[in-house]
Amino acid sequence: MNKFFLFLAFMACSLAADAQMAHWLIPPRYDSLTMSESSDLLVADSAQTRILWTFDGDRVTTVEGEIQPFSDGMAVVTRPGGDDILELLTADGSHVNLRGCRVAGKPAMFSSERLLVKKGEFYRFADPKGRLTAEKFLKAYPFFNGFAVCNTYVNFEKPKETYTFMTDTTGVHVEFSFNGKVFKPEDVNFVSSVNDEQMAIVVVRKRVYVFDAEQRMLTPLMVNTEETNLKYQAKVEGDVEELLLQNPDGTSTITARCSKEDVVNISFDAFLRPVSIVRNGEATTYNVHEQERRVLKSPLEGVAEGSFSGIAWDGVTVLPPQFREVALCYGDHAVVRVGDKYGLLRVIKDETFRIRMNKGDDIAFRHQKYETTLRVDFPTFVPSLTTTVEMENTEGCELDKTSRIAVDTESGNYVQYNCVLSIPPSLPDELTEVSYPLHIVYDGIRSGVIPFKVKAWHYKYFVVDLDDNQTSFSDRTLSFVFNINAERIAQDAIYPTDVTVLTQSAETILEKLSETRFKCSIPNLQEGFTAFDVQVVEQGCPPALFPFVVEYHAAKPKTRTTPAQPQVLNIRKRASELDVDTLDIDAENGGGVDEACEPQ
Repeated sequence: MNKFFLFLAFMACSLAADAQMAHWLIPPRYDSLTMSESSDLLVADSAQTRILWTFDGDRVTTVEGEIQPFSDGMAVVTRPGGDDILELLTADGSHVNLRGCRVAGKPAMFSSERLLVKKGEFYRFADPKGRLTAEKFLKAYPFFNGFAVCNTYVNFEKPKETYTFMTDTTGVHVEFSFNGKVFKPEDVNFVSSVNDEQMAIVVVRKRVYVFDAEQRMLTPLMVNTEETNLKYQAKVEGDVEELLLQNPDGTSTITARCSKEDVVNISFDAFLRPVSIVRNGEATTYNVHEQERRVLKSPLEGVAEGSFSGIAWDGVTVLPPQFREVALCYGDHAVVRVGDKYGLLRVIKDETFRIRMNKGDDIAFRHQKYETTLRVDFPTFVPSLTTTVEMENTEGCELDKTSRIAVDTESGNYVQYNCVLSIPPSLPDELTEVSYPLHIVYDGIRSGVIPFKVKAWHYKYFVVDLDDNQTSFSDRTLSFVFNINAERIAQDAIYPTDVTVLTQSAETILEKLSETRFKCSIPNLQEGFTAFDVQVVEQGCPPALFPFVVEYHAAKPKTRTTPAQPQVLNIRKRASELDVDTLDIDAENGGGVDEACEPQ
């Protein structure tokens, strides 16, 4: 616990990078990664092996075979490219044995918690525990809305006569009756599946009835719904099976008559569910109630650039283009393709990298180069061994890749590099923000540009002093000597320098007496204030300016109104702002300086 709080304190003192982090919930190792139908699962496919994952990337189970769509919390696993059933699969990853059976209808899905299968030459139903009905059928349709239509032998010992019936999920055959009369099974000519409006068609002794599945009641089918005379009940002519016209798409139609003029056409879908009844050209249609499609919302979206795609959060790019495809986004998750493999990413909006340069201290540039360290801290889910730093502009910061240190701890991970900084060309001697934009590559993910900044200044370690004993003034020419001293530290190298004197209002002549001693002359010195700067430029560094001002007033004789005034001449250091004409000197080109004299 103490380590955790220490880590938090450290993070608070570090600079957080303005970039969202991401990490792999499912690594990009799979040929496909798709959302399972009707279940909150992802299915990864690789080398005929399917792995089921939760939406949060938790591994559920592994399956050797093809997983059919989930329904009623169950899925059928079949042999790849075939109809043989290998097993059943629950949404929580449990495996249920159902070998020895084949798929009997497509799609192979549970309905009303029953699955139609074929075992040997007969049809049977399996429950979610893999148990088969004892009853066998010559022909059967899947359960719909709690009922299924089947056909079987009256007597299996004498397999000749067959009959068609409707069964519920408990295995009980539905008893058809009208006006208190129960029909014998052998009197039933035709039974359809129950549609989503709880209605089916039943033909008994060639008379057509509408079956109400909720009430388990038959109602005679008439052309006129107000008709009550059974004389006008719809009837089929001939064998029902022969009258059931099959269409190429698997649908079928039955035609019945109520009179010579009144015709009823009943249409069924491929599962024998009634879809319409047309009475003398007027149609009544029955719709299949489709399951509500799951709508997955996400602030994420793929943003394409050339042949690659990145990820944006609410329209702002958080991961630059680096993926071959952003296949799916939900919540803060994204299914992406890297190369030819798919994986699942989670984008973490509130997690950032913590970057420190120079151990968090401000940087004082004394010379052109500054040696320091760059450290990046991040949470434990990011492995340090796969994390590297890339500078966006290598001219400002050169990383020593051989110095890289990667450390994983219980409270957080980090990488660290030695680096060499180059002084910015116009760095002032006041604390200023300097940007070192960089990318972080971690676990195969590349961050966007992180505008990392530090505070730095140009440390002027030179000191310019006048030698008061070497100042002279003759014939309006002022001559003075100044010394340049350096505040050096241990192991501080000596770098070449250029020295000039800059002024806007006077001519100057500069003579180099030694490496640190110079003589400057100002001929034809004018009365008033003359400002000048001693400019010292170390190789590769911005100019260092040391401002001075000369005050000169000639001697004046006594007059009637004023006393005599002696000559005034002095040189002193000035502040950057003084009550004299302010110099606007460009450190690079002299900024309009009248004269800039090099040492003679």
